[in-house]
Amino acid sequence: MTEIVTGNSRWNEVRPGGAFAPQVSDHRIRRALEWMAADIVRAGDSGLERIAKEVGLSRAHFFELFRQNTSLTPALFRNMLRMEEAYRQVAEGRNSLGAIADEMGFRAQSQFTRFFAMNHGVTPSIYRRAALRI
Repeated sequence: MTEIVTGNSRWNEVRPGGAFAPQVSDHRIRRALEWMAADIVRAGDSGLERIAKEVGLSRAHFFELFRQNTSLTPALFRNMLRMEEAYRQVAEGRNSLGAIADEMGFRAQSQFTRFFAMNHGVTPSIYRRAALRI
């Protein structure tokens, strides 16, 4: 999924931690990207509506401006942030998969495992073993 999205969008230009601010012309969307990157877990659907209000936009206008500026929906961007954070934490090997699932906002480790496998092609435990060998 990530390869498809990154190949067909401006995802690399808006990646948190990078120099995304100059590429995103709307200051409200830049601020929203920063908030989403800072609080991945709480940027759920209600969190996205809260962010829209914080930047002074209606939900519909926020979603449209976000898509125009990033070529992604806010929900897809949020899920990509969650996956990158999940990859990082799983690869580090410091926390249990259950603790990572809980921190990422999943109700159960099995839900996290399905989400991870659907988006990465392998389970978190296989990914962790491979990452720790490197």
